[in-house]
Amino acid sequence: MKKYAPRKVFILENGEYIEISYEELCRREENDPSYKDKFFIPLHGMIMEVDETAYRDFYKAKDRDEYLTWRTKYKDISYSQFDDDECCGEDMLADDSEDIAEALAWQQILDKLRLIVSMLPEDEKELIMAHFYKGKSQTALAEEYGVNQSSISRRISKILAKIKKLLEI
Repeated sequence: MKKYAPRKVFILENGEYIEISYEELCRREENDPSYKDKFFIPLHGMIMEVDETAYRDFYKAKDRDEYLTWRTKYKDISYSQFDDDECCGEDMLADDSEDIAEALAWQQILDKLRLIVSMLPEDEKELIMAHFYKGKSQTALAEEYGVNQSSISRRISKILAKIKKLLEI
């Protein structure tokens, strides 16, 4: 039996609601096993029999309302409350937010880098493109150019120093 008995109880019989007392409902639950499978929701001090979908929807909405009320009452949660010996509470959250200022700065650098590479002499541009954009190793480039790998390495270093100097301007 409930702590506080509802004023009215409405049950479905033959597709229509009928009103019974709470005591009658308790008696039916004790004597009729089919009442264990019925769903009831509280409504303004009364309880009402509903189908399973309505029951789940009601409690889903009720849980959401309680959650929102709790969020309003307690504001934000400190993630340090979740700290334990194995992990830090903040580590549980992934920061998906992108720093817009950093992204814009990076985009400006990339735009400037593309411009600088496009202004390089054709042979330097081809070497940089092959190594950094096409992913060719220095050894493969050395074979292609008919020189040793250290020559390719020095040449790439000189071009990179040139690009770095132009980026700083």
